[in-house]
Amino acid sequence: MYPKKSYVEASHVKFLESAGARVVPIDWNLPIKKLQEILAQINGVYIPGDQKLFVEDAKSPYTRMVR
Repeated sequence: MYPKKSYVEASHVKFLESAGARVVPIDWNLPIKKLQEILAQINGVYIPGDQKLFVEDAKSPYTRMVR
């Protein structure tokens, strides 16, 4: 149901880069400690998805990690 490896849509990357962002994909399957290390080195996070995903699928591994 949820792939171990995911991808970032090119249109999202282009949109963020056009606003001056430097895009660095973060694997949401990383251990919490590693995620915290990465997040301490960046100044923003773009989370793809919509509110419906987070409400209707609140128990998915992706949703739990994002929260």
